[in-house]
Amino acid sequence: MLCLFVAAAVLFYAGAQPQISRWGSTERERSAAWPGDDLIADPGFVWTNAVTIDRRAAEVWPWVLQLGQGRGGL
Repeated sequence: MLCLFVAAAVLFYAGAQPQISRWGSTERERSAAWPGDDLIADPGFVWTNAVTIDRRAAEVWPWVLQLGQGRGGL
């Protein structure tokens, strides 16, 4: 049973994790400096996901404002 768990972990980190950790993001987004990047000098792993929304910022921003604890039904 332990061998099965170890094999699953190795397969995940070798195959799936690199794809999942950069899902939807472009190379430009992954190489950019983002707020908070300076908090950890040498992170053990980096996880950058992104979603492209084909709308003007003025249309999207009211929806973004609803996100967060205590808002939007959370």
